[in-house]
Order: sequence, then structure tokens, then C-alpha cells
Amino acid sequence: MMLKTDKGTLFIENLPENAQVLVDGEQAELTIDEETMIAKTVLSEGEYQVEVSIDGSVVQGESVTISTAGENRVVFRNIQADSVEPSTIEDTESMSDTFPGPRNVGAEELLFQPEFERVEQTGFSTLGPFSIENGLLIANGQKGNAISRDDYQDFELLAEWRLGPSSNSGIYYRSPPVTEVEFGNEYALVTDTKADPVPTNQKTASLFGVMHPRVSKNFPPYTWHSSKIICVGKNIEHWLDGQLMLSYAIDGEDFIQAVSRNVQKRERRELVGLSIPGRILLQSLAGQVAFRKVSIRRIQEIQKGPSEDKTVSDTLNDSAFPISADPIAKPTKRVPLRELHSEDKKVSEYKVSDTVFDAVAPRRASSISADMTPHDLLTSEDYEWSEPRYLGLFPYHARDLDRELGDFLLAQYSAVSKAKNAPPSLCLLKRNPGDSQWRSVERLNISSTTWDWNPSLSRDGLHLAFQSNRAGGKSPHSDIWFSRRETLDSPWSKPAINFRGSTKNRDESPCFAENGLAVYFNSARFKGKEGTSLVVTRRPHLTARWLPAEELGPKFNVGLYSTAPVLSEDDRVLIFATRGNQKSGERRSLWMSTREEIGSPWSQPSRLDDKLSLDGQVMPRMISPDGQTLVMKYVPQGAKDPAKVGTWVTHRVKRSR
Repeated sequence: MMLKTDKGTLFIENLPENAQVLVDGEQAELTIDEETMIAKTVLSEGEYQVEVSIDGSVVQGESVTISTAGENRVVFRNIQADSVEPSTIEDTESMSDTFPGPRNVGAEELLFQPEFERVEQTGFSTLGPFSIENGLLIANGQKGNAISRDDYQDFELLAEWRLGPSSNSGIYYRSPPVTEVEFGNEYALVTDTKADPVPTNQKTASLFGVMHPRVSKNFPPYTWHSSKIICVGKNIEHWLDGQLMLSYAIDGEDFIQAVSRNVQKRERRELVGLSIPGRILLQSLAGQVAFRKVSIRRIQEIQKGPSEDKTVSDTLNDSAFPISADPIAKPTKRVPLRELHSEDKKVSEYKVSDTVFDAVAPRRASSISADMTPHDLLTSEDYEWSEPRYLGLFPYHARDLDRELGDFLLAQYSAVSKAKNAPPSLCLLKRNPGDSQWRSVERLNISSTTWDWNPSLSRDGLHLAFQSNRAGGKSPHSDIWFSRRETLDSPWSKPAINFRGSTKNRDESPCFAENGLAVYFNSARFKGKEGTSLVVTRRPHLTARWLPAEELGPKFNVGLYSTAPVLSEDDRVLIFATRGNQKSGERRSLWMSTREEIGSPWSQPSRLDDKLSLDGQVMPRMISPDGQTLVMKYVPQGAKDPAKVGTWVTHRVKRSR
């Protein structure tokens, strides 16, 4: 360093000939060494923001501290003087060197382009505060998010956008599908001027509130810019107008420290750094924001294999934010029903079963292909539901199963009571391998003296949701409570209410999604309206707190009361019950909604066969893993025979021609 009294000299290397250097926004006087082409300027002691500007556009910057000791040197990478126009952004390098190794890049998916005129044409399930006007996706200050239809994990996203004065927007990635403006994986978009500056970690191209971009870029309102987001595994890059602005790894020390310094509450900080599949959200917070084109391409790392092959446990391990997560066991091995029923093998040879259905369902008919998914079988017009029949194996509130390893082939959660009018409890039913009768009932130690019923388990058997009116709830009637265990042999934790996911109304009949990241249930209508609606609460990973519950939508309100949702094993079929008011005398019926894949919107529900519209109380309880059997709770109208009050089943059978 060269010194002049109380001032220091700042050296700048690799400076383009047509570039200007800005120090705290003011042009600096430079001296250029003709041999080394190193620029230098003399500054007083202190902290400065040093930026390089080409043709009036800031293309790179660094924060530096000038002292009277040591050397202060800023080394800029070789900067191309030509700026990148939005129309040519797709011609820029699609992948940077941050992501080594071969990759497969999928075809371009258009989330929005100027030719789209209706939301159905876009890649968004809801536009939230945005509207389509003159070929643009525009929001004018209303708070909220447009939410993509699909989930994305590894991808390259391109977006062309502009902001109005004093505007604030952003692009969320790997995000839960929330309509509210939340803290998360957000590529910030903000109007940033000298007169209205924003903190460095909130500037455009920052990871909002966490990590600042390499360059603080100022630009006038109503100018078009291009952003690119690349996510591959734990590595993320933010690009702006063809320049790399930010790169970070979610298991990197810099990122972890930056998150820990954020003032957000812990449950909000957990939403940053997720590498599980999630939605793309376009945010509107303040001012005007317009998007002209938004496209995305999926990326597959050849070494890693398709992301959809990951287990629930793998996705948790990919979440690098340092939370105190309990160990998550791998899901138990699945044993196909046709193997359990094959004549050349005995059931007792297997130590794990998919469900109770080896005792309930007949062997899969030869007319049903073993390759048919639950979605295919449940939606095929070549099959129909059989006449329901009384099963008589399980108690009144049989709901879901525990896929356990051990001495018992099967274990069933249920709500049972030996005393008349006593409240139901959470119990474990067991039987010996090969037996057709249940032998023992064990009451779980997490049961209370009040009503605990309608339990549901995650696929790995480590997470339990159930309905209870125990003390400490938010509703005067019932809430959804949760318990977990570290391993299949560990005791259950003390139940806790889902405070963020609670509707504060009567919440009933929870059902875990297959990946354990969503729970569907029914709730009394919001704002005191009569009836119940289907709602869902989600969480970004298995140890995160649940997000606020949201209704599935008006299309599921096909009856005054929509209740008891159950999901197929592939999470692509949803069956639920409906009825009118008590005085209408309307028969209860079962309805079904489907979707092409997880993350896609649910279809308009359709009514199942008339034979499943019954007099009395009928509610779906379980769908067998192969989609062949539906188990229902049924109380016939005016039933006097207690033996007929309980579990009924219907099967998918070949339709008669």
C-alpha cells in the first residue's frame, strides 16, 4: 500500500478501458499504471462501496475497508463491456462452473409469455395479486404470490421483469405453495436508487435478508431486466442481466452464518436453504411489478439420478440449514400384495406388510395388471366398485396403520373402548404372523382422558397425526395433534398441537400425504358459515413447523359438509365424503378428485358409484397401496345391530360389459 498522511491507496486490477469506478456512488479519480494497467485512487480511512460502471450500468462491486496499514486491493474478474439485453438472455451460458459434472437439462417450460391470455395457459395454479394485461403479468402493490402448478428442485429459471418507482418484488424458489409474503428462498427484486437506498442484503439479486449480491446495481424505474436462477443440489446462483451476482452453497459456512444472523424467528429461517422440491412463486409486495416472460428448465445431475427417486429421509438430509433435527429412519421396504398372497410363499415369511389389507383385500385379480398405479386403477373406466360388504375385523374408528418391523406382521392404530360411552383412545392392535384374528390391544401412553381418534401415520411410521379435544387446543371442539418418534422402536413424543396449521375451528380426520410434508383434513367453515371444508397444511421439510392451513377450494364444496379426506399411495387420488344438512335427508356420498402428478392442481371432484351413496354415516378411511380396496367407516341409518357398525370395504373389479 502507498500512504499519504492519513489516507490510503486503493489498487484496482482487471479494470476495462471504458469502465468508471464509483466510490459510494461518486466517480473516483483514477491513476492508471501503463505497464501493469492497475488503477489506483487515494481514499481516507473508512468503509466504502466500490463499484465498476460500464455505459452507466453498474456491473460489479465490492465492500472495502481503507486503513493506514496493510494493502487494500480489489481484483475484478475480466468484465465484458457489452451488456446483455433481455431478449438475448437465453443465449448466455446456461450453466456456470459452480456446478461440476455432467447434467441433463430438460425442455423449456413456459410459466408465462406475452401470448398467454388466461391463467389456464400459464404455469401457475393461481396468479394471486397478478393479472394479465397487454401481454404482461402485472401487480400494482397488492401483497401476495403467484404460485406455480408444479414443484421444481434442480432447475434453471429465466425471468424478464421491470419495476415501477419504490417497488418491491421477488422470485421464490423451492418454496411451499403459500399465498402470503413470507421469508424464504427469495431472489429479491427492488427499486434501488440513491434517494431511496435499501440494505445490501435486500438489493436486487440478493438472497433476501441473508446474502448480498456482488454488485449493487442501480437502475431507473420501468426498465426491463433479465434474471436467472440456477439450482443444482446444494448450489445456487443468482444472475442479473447476464452477470453472476451471487453464488452460495446451502451447506457452506458463509451461508450458515448469514442465516443465523438474520433477525427472523427460527421457524421462518428454516424456510431458507431448502433443497427439496418446491414451487416457484412470483411475489408482489409494494409498487408495480411486471413480468414479460418466465421460463424454466429442469436439471438432472447424472451422478445423482432423478430427484424423484429420493426418499423422504433423503430430502430431509438435503436441508442444510443447521436445525436440531431428530434422525429420520428410512421408509420400510414395501411388500407387494400379490407376493403376500402368492401360493408359493407363506405370509409368515414376511416381517413387514404394506397395510392391513392382506387380511382385507383379495389377491389382486389377474385381470388387474401388476404395473397399474393406484391412480390408473382408481380412475380406469374398465373397473368399477363392488358392493360394499361388512368386514367386522376392526373397531369402530379404525383409521390407519403402523408399518412396523418386529414379531408382529401387522399393527393397527385404532380408537377403541371397552366401557360404554367411554372416550376413544389411541391403541395398537397386534396379531401373530399368519393369523386372521387380532390378538391384543395396547393403549398408547400418549392417549389422554378425553377423545383421541382418527389417527394417521406418515409412510416412514415416524410421524403421527390425530384428532383430539384434549386441553391446550385452539378450538373448543377438536384440533389436529402431532407426535413423532426417532425410530420405529422408540416411544412417541409428547403430542403437540399444530398451532400454525390450526384453523381455530373444528379440525377433524387428518390424513398424511405420502411424503409426510402435507396433512389433509376437514374443518368447520371459516367465518362461522355452516358446513365443513377440506383444508391442507404443509411444511417444507420433516422437522419444520407447519404452515397456515388453506382451503383446497370451492370446487371441493360439492356438499354442505365435505369430510374425511384419504389419499392414494401415489398421492394422486383424493377421496372424501359429503352430505347435506341434518334435516335434508340427503344420502351421504363419496367423491374423488385426481391430479396428474404431485404439485399439479386437483381436478373437479366427481361422484363415485351410486352403490357407495349410503343411508347413514359413511366416511372413507383408507385406500390400499395398490388402489384396489377402499375401507370405509359406516353406520347404517337407524342401525340397531352393533355388529354392523364399523368397517366396510369395497374393491375395484372388472366392469361387466
